[in-house]
Amino acid sequence: MRRDVKWQRLEQQLGPRTDYVAELTLPRETDLGGTGPHVSFGGGDFPKPPQLRPGDSRSIKRHDFNLIQALTADFTLDAFADDNGSNAMCTPFFSPGTSFFLQQSLPACHAWINPPFNLIEQTLTHYVSVKGKNPAVVSACFLLPDWPGAKWNSLLHGMQKLKTFQQGYPLFELNRTNGQKTGLKGIPWPVSVYYDPQYKPLTVRATTAQADDDSQLAMQFRCTVNGAEATATADSAASHSFIDKNSSESAA
Repeated sequence: MRRDVKWQRLEQQLGPRTDYVAELTLPRETDLGGTGPHVSFGGGDFPKPPQLRPGDSRSIKRHDFNLIQALTADFTLDAFADDNGSNAMCTPFFSPGTSFFLQQSLPACHAWINPPFNLIEQTLTHYVSVKGKNPAVVSACFLLPDWPGAKWNSLLHGMQKLKTFQQGYPLFELNRTNGQKTGLKGIPWPVSVYYDPQYKPLTVRATTAQADDDSQLAMQFRCTVNGAEATATADSAASHSFIDKNSSESAA
């Protein structure tokens, strides 16, 4: 089943968002901390995000977080949160006092990683390094802006894009120092969720199938077709490529 179809069904189960504002509200220039209201990445020109007040923090809204969690697995680690955990999406969590970048390895976990914009490349580089020590038990989801031409895009190789939230979608909420949560205006650029699953070595299974007069050796392995898991068979003597009709319809 395609992941966007799964997302729609999960939304039906969890209930609709009631705070969606389709129009994009650009931040005021006084909120930007810069000389202009826009920033360019590759071929895109996007408004800058507003700066937060000292002590405030932002986090993805719980409704959308739950949908992402339902598509993958329960998160067991938040890589970026405040020291007091006011914006932590799960526990345990890393914070400035126990920085993600100070971790030499990661325990078995499914990590939620929503890094600051200026630390995306550093975050991806460090994650790849520490995951390499326990690849079979570490997985993660990254929440990242869609910035065409960003240098760190190459570090996403091999990850699955689960969902893209379009420009203007109210994805985040503001966590005030007094504990109040306030919905933020629409995101100034598209934001995507990337899933890096646990590493599973490719297993090739050889089976002998009896044909009329001779034996044929077939190699089978697990694969993904448009987000749907399937079993593929490699046959060097085949004259055509075949796919099961029911499987193709379910993968859409």
